[in-house]
Amino acid sequence: AGKQLELEEGAMDWEGEQTHDTGDSGGEARGIAIPGYKSISVEAGKKDVKVNFQNPEGNPCYFEISLILADGTELYKSKMIEPGKGLYEITLNQPLEPGEYDAVVKYDTFSLEGLTPMNGAEVQIKLIVQ
Repeated sequence: AGKQLELEEGAMDWEGEQTHDTGDSGGEARGIAIPGYKSISVEAGKKDVKVNFQNPEGNPCYFEISLILADGTELYKSKMIEPGKGLYEITLNQPLEPGEYDAVVKYDTFSLEGLTPMNGAEVQIKLIVQ
């Protein structure tokens, strides 16, 4: 009863600027490149918002990317995104009021062969809603 491969249909070839931020975890990320963000800005009152979520080319795994508020509210969770693919637009579970929110971009990672869970990451961000 392993994980099923369900690819994110909205994922497209990544053509944006790639920022690699694997932190100084002393090799804990095992060669998985995790994009780093300080903040993400989205439109207030809208569920369809523009983002730059990506799985950098060359990663040995699929990503499932979640956007979660500090209080645990899950705003979005992708299906699996292949290396070299990304999302420029997502649909939030709920629209947000204007303001700044503490949030986390969570990366769940699964090996390309066998979909074994690998080391994921959580990136603390400011979610700016305007």
